[in-house]
Amino acid sequence: MPKTAGPLSISFTDASIAEIMHWIEYTHPNQSRGTVIHLVNAYTLALASQDSGLVAVLRDLNAVNLVDSFWLHKLLASRSDLKHGQIRGPSLFKEAITRAPHVVSARNHFLLGGTEAQAQVIRSILEPFGKWGGSYAPAYGEADIDSCFARISNVEPSVIWVCLGTPKQDFVAQRLNQKFPATYICVGAALDFFTKEKNEAPIWVRSIGMEWAFRFLQEPKRLWKRYLWGNGVFIGLALRYWFQK
Repeated sequence: MPKTAGPLSISFTDASIAEIMHWIEYTHPNQSRGTVIHLVNAYTLALASQDSGLVAVLRDLNAVNLVDSFWLHKLLASRSDLKHGQIRGPSLFKEAITRAPHVVSARNHFLLGGTEAQAQVIRSILEPFGKWGGSYAPAYGEADIDSCFARISNVEPSVIWVCLGTPKQDFVAQRLNQKFPATYICVGAALDFFTKEKNEAPIWVRSIGMEWAFRFLQEPKRLWKRYLWGNGVFIGLALRYWFQK
C-alpha cells in the first residue's frame, strides 16, 4: 500500500477500509516484528509536535499510520494523489467486529481498554464463533506494560484493539508489540461508540468536517483541550506543511 509524507515527516498509508480489513482478517504479522496501526487525527499531530517520543512512535518501522481526520485528509490530498479517503477508528472497529463472525480466518480478537461491561458486549458477538481472544480493562491511568503483557501473552491473540485514548494507546501498543508481536490497532473511543455509550456525529456532520464540533458540544469540559488547543496547533502545522518546499 502506498505511503505519503505528512506533517512532522510522518508517513501515512493510503489504503481503503477494505484493504485494511483484509489485513486485519488474514495477514499474519511477521512474528519477529508485528504491526501497530495508529488512527492519526489532528490532535495526535498536535501532541506529536510537542513530544518527540510520540513522533518516534509514529515513525517506527512497524507503525502503519492511517488518516482519521477529515481535515488531515484534505491537507494530504492537497499535496499528493491520495486514492482513498479518511478511515475513521469507530468505523473500522465496527466493520471488523461485525464481520469477524462471518470470516473464515483463525484470527481472534483481544480488547485492551474500556470496561468489563463493554468487553462482554464484544465477547457475546465473537465468542460463539471462536473469534474471542479475551480482554483486559485496566483502571484509569493504570495500563502498565507488564500487566498488559501478562494478560495478552497468556492467551496469545492475533489482533489487539487498544482503546486507551491518545497518546497513551500509541505508546502502549508500540511497547507491547516489542514484547509480543501481533496486530495492534489504536482506536480510542471506538468502543464507546460501538456500545452506544457515546453518540456518534451524524453522517452529514462528518461529511462536512464538523465531527469535532459535534463531539466538543457533547463533552466541552473533557474535550476543550483536544479541539480548541489541538485544532489551533494543527492549523499551524498545516500551514507549515502547505508552504514547505
